[in-house]
Amino acid sequence: METLQTQNSPNQMPNRSLESIELIEGVSFSFPAFKLTEKEIIEFALILDPQKIHIDKAFAEKSMFSGIIASGPHPYHVAHKKYWIPLAERTFICGLYIRNWNFLAPIYPEKEILPRYTIVKVKPSAKGNTAEVQWLLEFFDSEKNLLQTLDVGVLHSLKVN
Repeated sequence: METLQTQNSPNQMPNRSLESIELIEGVSFSFPAFKLTEKEIIEFALILDPQKIHIDKAFAEKSMFSGIIASGPHPYHVAHKKYWIPLAERTFICGLYIRNWNFLAPIYPEKEILPRYTIVKVKPSAKGNTAEVQWLLEFFDSEKNLLQTLDVGVLHSLKVN
């Protein structure tokens, strides 16, 4: 399995939002760990992914996972609200795509999830006022095993007021 290697502490969230000067290929942002409770997993799944493996404890205990697991998109949505929006609010214009979403290991209740976001590619517009940025989002467990990856394309402003 791949392991977590960070440029900054995995328990240190940037205390400011992105500035355009920071949209540099290879820069990573590691965020503090968070956990999903069983109740949160069930509530999320009831609305967005009501599969038995996410909502029915008796069914899940008899499954190959031996218990309830989080819906695939759940960690992304938590990290998006908790970390991404505060980080990118000054440069974010719109999302362009989500690609290559890989669910590599189940996510169980009360297990730490450590997100890391890395800038893979920055493609400035012809006018130089915006850039299409490809981000690699990775989610690790406390043992630094990779749980999920996805590529996210975002249009960022290069002119921050």
